[in-house]
Amino acid sequence: MTNTFTIEREPLHAALGRLKRVANNRYMPILACVLFETGNASVDLTVTDMDIRLSETLSATVNAPARVAIPCKALADLIARAPKGGLVGFTVESDHVTVTAGPITSRLATLAAADFPAFWNDNRRPEDAHESFTLAADTWRKIMGTIGHAISDEETRYYLNGVHLESREGGLIAEATDGHRLSRLVIDKPTGLLGKVNVIVPRLFCAETLKALGKRGNPDIAVDIWPAQIRFAWDGGMVYLSKLIDGTFPDADRIIPKVDRARVWSVRAADALAVVTPLVKMASDKSCPVRIELKGSIALSVWDGVDTSCCAAPGDWNGPETVIGFNGRYLIATLSAIEGTAGFTISAPTDPVHVEDSANPRAAHVVMPLRI
Repeated sequence: MTNTFTIEREPLHAALGRLKRVANNRYMPILACVLFETGNASVDLTVTDMDIRLSETLSATVNAPARVAIPCKALADLIARAPKGGLVGFTVESDHVTVTAGPITSRLATLAAADFPAFWNDNRRPEDAHESFTLAADTWRKIMGTIGHAISDEETRYYLNGVHLESREGGLIAEATDGHRLSRLVIDKPTGLLGKVNVIVPRLFCAETLKALGKRGNPDIAVDIWPAQIRFAWDGGMVYLSKLIDGTFPDADRIIPKVDRARVWSVRAADALAVVTPLVKMASDKSCPVRIELKGSIALSVWDGVDTSCCAAPGDWNGPETVIGFNGRYLIATLSAIEGTAGFTISAPTDPVHVEDSANPRAAHVVMPLRI
Protein backbone atom coordinates (compact mmCIF):
# COMPACT_ATOMS: atom_id res chain seq x y z
CA MET A 1 0.00 0.00 0.00
CA THR A 2 1.34 3.43 -0.92
CA ASN A 3 2.10 5.75 1.98
CA THR A 4 -0.17 8.77 2.21
CA PHE A 5 2.88 10.82 3.17
CA THR A 6 6.49 10.23 4.24
CA ILE A 7 8.66 12.29 6.60
CA GLU A 8 12.33 12.00 7.59
CA ARG A 9 12.67 10.44 11.01
CA GLU A 10 15.05 12.99 12.62
CA PRO A 11 13.02 16.20 12.19
CA LEU A 12 9.83 14.32 13.05
CA HIS A 13 11.38 12.95 16.24
CA ALA A 14 12.59 16.43 17.26
CA ALA A 15 9.22 18.05 16.53
CA LEU A 16 7.23 15.46 18.47
CA GLY A 17 9.60 15.88 21.40
CA ARG A 18 8.65 19.54 21.56
CA LEU A 19 4.95 19.16 20.83
CA LYS A 20 4.18 16.35 23.27
CA ARG A 21 4.78 18.66 26.23
CA VAL A 22 1.53 20.45 25.35
CA ALA A 23 -0.46 17.47 24.00
CA ASN A 24 -0.77 15.75 27.38
CA ASN A 25 -4.44 16.17 28.33
CA ARG A 26 -5.68 12.99 30.02
CA TYR A 27 -9.36 13.97 30.10
CA MET A 28 -9.96 15.16 26.52
CA PRO A 29 -8.42 12.63 24.10
CA ILE A 30 -8.47 15.04 21.16
CA LEU A 31 -6.19 17.43 23.10
CA ALA A 32 -3.70 14.58 23.53
CA CYS A 33 -3.40 14.31 19.74
CA VAL A 34 -1.20 15.96 17.17
CA LEU A 35 -3.03 17.10 14.06
CA PHE A 36 -1.29 16.25 10.77
CA GLU A 37 -2.30 18.37 7.75
CA THR A 38 -0.61 17.83 4.40
CA GLY A 39 0.43 20.52 1.96
CA ASN A 40 2.05 20.26 -1.48
CA ALA A 41 5.41 19.06 -0.16
CA SER A 42 5.04 19.51 3.56
CA VAL A 43 3.07 18.45 6.61
CA ASP A 44 1.88 20.78 9.40
CA LEU A 45 1.94 19.32 12.92
CA THR A 46 -0.27 21.10 15.46
CA VAL A 47 -1.08 20.60 19.14
CA THR A 48 -3.11 22.71 21.57
CA ASP A 49 -4.33 22.76 25.15
CA MET A 50 -6.84 25.54 24.32
CA ASP A 51 -4.56 28.20 25.85
CA ILE A 52 -1.52 27.69 23.65
CA ARG A 53 -1.08 26.26 20.16
CA LEU A 54 2.21 24.98 18.78
CA SER A 55 2.60 24.37 15.06
CA GLU A 56 5.59 23.13 13.10
CA THR A 57 5.96 22.51 9.37
CA LEU A 58 8.11 19.61 8.13
CA SER A 59 9.17 18.76 4.59
CA ALA A 60 7.46 15.62 3.33
CA THR A 61 6.70 13.51 0.29
CA VAL A 62 2.92 13.76 -0.09
CA ASN A 63 1.08 11.22 -2.24
CA ALA A 64 -2.46 12.12 -1.16
CA PRO A 65 -4.05 14.90 0.88
CA ALA A 66 -4.74 14.04 4.50
CA ARG A 67 -5.90 15.60 7.75
CA VAL A 68 -5.70 13.27 10.72
CA ALA A 69 -5.39 13.46 14.54
CA ILE A 70 -2.91 10.94 15.99
CA PRO A 71 -2.23 10.35 19.73
CA CYS A 72 0.95 12.36 20.27
CA LYS A 73 2.64 10.39 23.04
CA ALA A 74 2.09 7.00 21.38
CA LEU A 75 3.48 8.32 18.10
CA ALA A 76 6.43 10.01 19.81
CA ASP A 77 7.34 6.78 21.64
CA LEU A 78 7.12 4.85 18.38
CA ILE A 79 9.34 7.27 16.46
CA ALA A 80 11.86 7.30 19.32
CA ARG A 81 12.35 3.55 18.83
CA ALA A 82 12.68 3.82 15.05
CA PRO A 83 16.13 3.52 13.42
CA LYS A 84 17.96 6.82 13.07
CA GLY A 85 18.39 8.35 9.65
CA GLY A 86 15.46 6.61 7.99
CA LEU A 87 12.05 7.59 6.68
CA VAL A 88 8.68 7.31 8.41
CA GLY A 89 5.67 6.47 6.24
CA PHE A 90 2.06 7.20 7.19
CA THR A 91 -0.86 5.40 5.55
CA VAL A 92 -4.12 7.03 6.62
CA GLU A 93 -7.32 4.98 6.80
CA SER A 94 -10.78 5.95 8.06
CA ASP A 95 -10.19 5.29 11.78
CA HIS A 96 -6.50 4.45 12.04
CA VAL A 97 -3.08 5.18 10.61
CA THR A 98 -0.36 2.66 9.77
CA VAL A 99 3.09 3.98 10.63
CA THR A 100 6.13 2.34 9.02
CA ALA A 101 9.62 3.20 10.24
CA GLY A 102 12.35 0.80 9.11
CA PRO A 103 11.50 -2.65 10.48
CA ILE A 104 8.73 -1.24 12.68
CA THR A 105 5.12 -1.20 11.50
CA SER A 106 2.45 -0.04 13.92
CA ARG A 107 -1.26 0.64 13.60
CA LEU A 108 -2.51 3.54 15.71
CA ALA A 109 -6.13 4.50 16.28
CA THR A 110 -6.94 8.03 15.17
CA LEU A 111 -9.55 10.57 16.14
CA ALA A 112 -11.67 12.61 13.76
CA ALA A 113 -9.70 15.63 12.59
CA ALA A 114 -12.96 17.58 12.52
CA ASP A 115 -13.07 17.29 16.33
CA PHE A 116 -9.68 18.98 16.71
CA PRO A 117 -10.50 22.35 18.28
CA ALA A 118 -10.25 25.39 16.06
CA PHE A 119 -7.97 27.97 17.59
CA TRP A 120 -9.34 31.46 18.19
CA ASN A 121 -6.53 32.87 16.03
CA ASP A 122 -6.96 30.57 13.03
CA ASN A 123 -8.35 33.28 10.77
CA ARG A 124 -6.11 36.11 11.92
CA ARG A 125 -3.26 37.32 9.75
CA PRO A 126 0.04 38.82 10.92
CA GLU A 127 -0.70 41.98 8.93
CA ASP A 128 -3.86 42.47 11.03
CA ALA A 129 -1.96 42.37 14.32
CA HIS A 130 -2.29 45.22 16.79
CA GLU A 131 1.52 45.37 17.04
CA SER A 132 4.21 43.54 15.06
CA PHE A 133 7.97 43.63 15.54
CA THR A 134 11.09 41.49 15.21
CA LEU A 135 13.02 40.08 18.14
CA ALA A 136 16.32 38.22 17.80
CA ALA A 137 16.33 34.76 19.38
CA ASP A 138 19.38 35.69 21.46
CA THR A 139 17.46 38.65 22.86
CA TRP A 140 14.58 36.40 23.92
CA ARG A 141 17.06 33.98 25.50
CA LYS A 142 18.66 36.93 27.32
CA ILE A 143 15.29 38.09 28.61
CA MET A 144 14.31 34.67 29.92
CA GLY A 145 17.76 33.99 31.37
CA THR A 146 17.62 37.26 33.29
CA ILE A 147 14.03 37.35 34.55
CA GLY A 148 12.56 33.88 33.97
CA HIS A 149 13.37 32.65 37.48
CA ALA A 150 11.05 35.27 39.02
CA ILE A 151 7.87 34.17 37.19
CA SER A 152 5.25 33.05 39.69
CA ASP A 153 3.59 29.63 39.61
CA GLU A 154 0.95 30.59 42.17
CA GLU A 155 -2.39 30.28 40.40
CA THR A 156 -4.31 32.51 42.83
CA ARG A 157 -2.42 35.54 41.54
CA TYR A 158 -2.70 34.55 37.90
CA TYR A 159 -1.52 37.94 36.63
CA LEU A 160 1.97 37.10 37.95
CA ASN A 161 2.13 33.83 35.96
CA GLY A 162 4.04 35.31 33.06
CA VAL A 163 6.41 37.93 31.67
CA HIS A 164 5.25 41.52 31.48
CA LEU A 165 6.31 43.33 28.32
CA GLU A 166 5.88 47.08 28.20
CA SER A 167 7.14 49.53 25.61
CA ARG A 168 8.51 52.84 26.75
CA GLU A 169 10.32 55.61 24.96
CA GLY A 170 13.35 54.09 23.29
CA GLY A 171 13.03 50.58 24.69
CA LEU A 172 11.06 47.53 25.75
CA ILE A 173 10.84 46.49 29.40
CA ALA A 174 10.55 42.82 30.32
CA GLU A 175 9.85 41.98 33.96
CA ALA A 176 8.56 39.20 36.19
CA THR A 177 7.74 38.83 39.87
CA ASP A 178 6.26 36.30 42.25
CA GLY A 179 5.76 38.79 45.07
CA HIS A 180 8.95 37.71 46.85
CA ARG A 181 11.43 38.74 44.15
CA LEU A 182 11.34 40.78 40.99
CA SER A 183 13.59 40.91 37.94
CA ARG A 184 13.61 43.42 35.11
CA LEU A 185 15.55 43.81 31.87
CA VAL A 186 15.38 46.77 29.51
CA ILE A 187 16.26 46.14 25.86
CA ASP A 188 16.53 48.45 22.87
CA LYS A 189 13.33 49.09 20.99
CA PRO A 190 12.77 46.08 18.68
CA THR A 191 12.76 46.59 14.94
CA GLY A 192 9.27 47.37 13.69
CA LEU A 193 7.74 48.30 17.04
CA LEU A 194 5.84 51.53 16.40
CA GLY A 195 3.02 51.65 18.94
CA LYS A 196 2.34 50.74 22.54
CA VAL A 197 2.85 47.29 24.03
CA ASN A 198 1.63 46.39 27.52
CA VAL A 199 0.94 42.65 27.78
CA ILE A 200 1.52 39.69 30.09
CA VAL A 201 2.86 36.63 28.24
CA PRO A 202 2.01 33.30 29.95
CA ARG A 203 4.74 31.25 31.60
CA LEU A 204 4.09 28.13 29.49
CA PHE A 205 4.40 30.05 26.22
CA CYS A 206 7.68 31.60 27.41
CA ALA A 207 9.08 28.21 28.38
CA GLU A 208 7.98 26.40 25.21
CA THR A 209 9.33 29.03 22.83
CA LEU A 210 12.63 29.03 24.71
CA LYS A 211 12.90 25.23 24.48
CA ALA A 212 11.95 25.22 20.80
CA LEU A 213 14.62 27.81 19.97
CA GLY A 214 17.28 25.74 21.73
CA LYS A 215 20.72 27.15 22.45
CA ARG A 216 22.05 27.41 18.89
CA GLY A 217 21.37 29.86 16.12
CA ASN A 218 19.96 33.37 16.28
CA PRO A 219 16.93 33.50 13.99
CA ASP A 220 14.69 36.55 13.92
CA ILE A 221 11.39 35.96 15.70
CA ALA A 222 8.39 37.64 14.11
CA VAL A 223 6.23 38.77 17.04
CA ASP A 224 2.56 39.59 16.41
CA ILE A 225 0.35 40.87 19.22
CA TRP A 226 -3.44 41.21 19.19
CA PRO A 227 -5.48 42.56 22.13
CA ALA A 228 -5.70 39.09 23.73
CA GLN A 229 -3.21 36.92 21.78
CA ILE A 230 0.45 36.69 20.88
CA ARG A 231 2.28 34.78 18.15
CA PHE A 232 5.96 33.93 17.68
CA ALA A 233 7.10 32.64 14.27
CA TRP A 234 10.59 31.94 12.96
CA ASP A 235 12.43 30.09 10.23
CA GLY A 236 11.93 26.36 10.09
CA GLY A 237 8.13 26.47 10.06
CA MET A 238 7.75 27.23 13.77
CA VAL A 239 4.56 29.09 14.72
CA TYR A 240 3.69 29.34 18.42
CA LEU A 241 0.49 31.08 19.56
CA SER A 242 -0.96 31.79 22.97
CA LYS A 243 -3.62 33.67 24.83
CA LEU A 244 -2.36 36.62 26.84
CA ILE A 245 -3.02 36.91 30.56
CA ASP A 246 -5.88 39.30 31.23
CA GLY A 247 -4.79 41.26 34.28
CA THR A 248 -2.84 44.23 35.61
CA PHE A 249 0.84 43.73 36.37
CA PRO A 250 2.19 45.48 39.49
CA ASP A 251 3.99 48.78 39.01
CA ALA A 252 7.61 47.66 39.31
CA ASP A 253 8.87 51.24 39.46
CA ARG A 254 7.29 51.52 42.91
CA ILE A 255 8.88 48.23 44.04
CA ILE A 256 12.49 48.67 42.92
CA PRO A 257 14.37 50.63 45.63
CA LYS A 258 17.00 53.22 44.84
CA VAL A 259 20.66 52.26 44.98
CA ASP A 260 22.54 53.48 48.07
CA ARG A 261 26.24 53.34 47.24
CA ALA A 262 27.07 53.63 50.94
CA ARG A 263 25.43 50.29 51.77
CA VAL A 264 26.42 47.82 49.03
CA TRP A 265 27.66 44.26 49.32
CA SER A 266 29.69 43.68 46.15
CA VAL A 267 30.50 40.11 45.23
CA ARG A 268 31.13 38.17 42.04
CA ALA A 269 27.97 36.17 41.45
CA ALA A 270 29.94 33.02 40.59
CA ASP A 271 31.95 33.27 43.84
CA ALA A 272 28.81 33.79 45.92
CA LEU A 273 27.09 30.83 44.24
CA ALA A 274 30.08 28.61 44.99
CA VAL A 275 29.55 29.32 48.69
CA VAL A 276 25.76 29.60 48.98
CA THR A 277 24.77 26.58 46.87
CA PRO A 278 26.53 23.89 48.96
CA LEU A 279 25.17 25.41 52.19
CA VAL A 280 21.59 25.34 50.94
CA LYS A 281 21.95 21.85 49.47
CA MET A 282 23.05 20.51 52.85
CA ALA A 283 19.88 21.83 54.48
CA SER A 284 16.78 19.64 54.63
CA ASP A 285 14.65 22.60 53.54
CA LYS A 286 15.99 24.24 50.36
CA SER A 287 13.96 27.38 51.15
CA CYS A 288 15.53 27.81 54.58
CA PRO A 289 16.93 31.26 55.38
CA VAL A 290 20.53 32.09 54.53
CA ARG A 291 21.83 34.38 57.28
CA ILE A 292 24.41 36.91 56.13
CA GLU A 293 26.52 38.86 58.62
CA LEU A 294 28.02 41.93 56.99
CA LYS A 295 30.88 43.59 58.84
CA GLY A 296 34.67 43.62 58.51
CA SER A 297 34.44 40.03 57.32
CA ILE A 298 31.34 38.49 55.78
CA ALA A 299 29.87 35.24 57.10
CA LEU A 300 27.05 33.03 55.86
CA SER A 301 25.09 30.51 57.86
CA VAL A 302 22.11 28.25 57.23
CA TRP A 303 19.89 26.70 59.91
CA ASP A 304 17.23 24.26 58.79
CA GLY A 305 15.69 23.76 62.23
CA VAL A 306 18.06 20.94 63.14
CA ASP A 307 21.59 21.67 61.94
CA THR A 308 23.59 24.84 61.35
CA SER A 309 26.21 25.24 58.61
CA CYS A 310 28.52 28.26 58.48
CA CYS A 311 31.27 29.57 56.21
CA ALA A 312 33.08 32.76 55.26
CA ALA A 313 31.73 34.64 52.26
CA PRO A 314 33.54 36.56 49.53
CA GLY A 315 32.96 40.17 48.57
CA ASP A 316 33.15 43.64 50.10
CA TRP A 317 30.74 45.51 52.34
CA ASN A 318 31.00 49.26 52.78
CA GLY A 319 28.20 49.90 55.26
CA PRO A 320 27.69 49.54 59.02
CA GLU A 321 27.46 46.12 60.65
CA THR A 322 24.27 44.45 59.41
CA VAL A 323 22.61 41.03 59.61
CA ILE A 324 20.08 40.01 56.94
CA GLY A 325 18.40 36.81 55.79
CA PHE A 326 17.27 35.55 52.38
CA ASN A 327 15.29 32.56 51.17
CA GLY A 328 18.04 30.20 50.01
CA ARG A 329 16.30 29.15 46.80
CA TYR A 330 15.53 32.74 45.81
CA LEU A 331 19.08 33.89 46.55
CA ILE A 332 20.57 31.14 44.37
CA ALA A 333 18.15 31.88 41.50
CA THR A 334 18.94 35.60 41.59
CA LEU A 335 22.70 35.04 41.69
CA SER A 336 22.39 32.56 38.79
CA ALA A 337 20.80 35.29 36.65
CA ILE A 338 23.74 37.65 37.22
CA GLU A 339 26.70 37.51 34.85
CA GLY A 340 29.21 39.77 36.55
CA THR A 341 29.54 41.32 40.02
CA ALA A 342 26.36 41.50 42.08
CA GLY A 343 25.76 44.68 44.04
CA PHE A 344 23.31 44.18 46.93
CA THR A 345 21.95 47.50 48.25
CA ILE A 346 20.96 46.63 51.84
CA SER A 347 19.27 49.58 53.54
CA ALA A 348 17.74 47.67 56.45
CA PRO A 349 17.23 44.00 57.37
CA THR A 350 13.54 44.12 56.42
CA ASP A 351 13.64 46.42 53.37
CA PRO A 352 13.58 45.15 49.76
CA VAL A 353 17.11 44.61 48.45
CA HIS A 354 18.08 45.98 45.04
CA VAL A 355 20.60 43.77 43.25
CA GLU A 356 22.62 45.12 40.31
CA ASP A 357 24.66 43.24 37.70
CA SER A 358 27.92 44.91 36.67
CA ALA A 359 27.90 42.99 33.37
CA ASN A 360 24.30 43.90 32.58
CA PRO A 361 23.56 47.45 33.76
CA ARG A 362 20.09 47.43 32.15
CA ALA A 363 19.00 44.60 34.46
CA ALA A 364 17.62 45.03 37.96
CA HIS A 365 16.66 42.49 40.58
CA VAL A 366 14.79 42.86 43.87
CA VAL A 367 14.75 40.25 46.62
CA MET A 368 12.64 40.49 49.76
CA PRO A 369 14.59 39.53 52.89
CA LEU A 370 13.39 37.12 55.57
CA ARG A 371 13.04 37.90 59.23
CA ILE A 372 15.68 35.95 61.13
